Amino acid sequence: MSNYKVVFHINEQNKWDHLIANVNNLIKSLGQDTQIEVVANGRAVVDYCNNEKLIENMNELKSLGVTFTACRNSLISNKINECTLPNVVIVVLSGVTEIIMRQSEGFLYLKV
Repeated sequence: MSNYKVVFHINEQNKWDHLIANVNNLIKSLGQDTQIEVVANGRAVVDYCNNEKLIENMNELKSLGVTFTACRNSLISNKINECTLPNVVIVVLSGVTEIIMRQSEGFLYLKV
């Protein structure tokens, strides 16, 4: 049994494949009961709308308990309407604030 809690932070579009691989490897090694949240901000939020492979991966990982969030500030700055996001994505007010809140709850921070 695992009691690990991890928040992954991504802010670059070209790092999604690396992040997905890391999340999958973490689940394989620690188990599905590991709490994992992915916080996307900056340009990384753009792929939530136009990357079909990513959306497939996110749906698979959501079924394993992984949470995906998007920074509202980054959505606004990238001119992305929240209504266009896949259902798997939860919008948070600020990516940085979300990370700080998770760390205060004992989540380990990993930057991809």
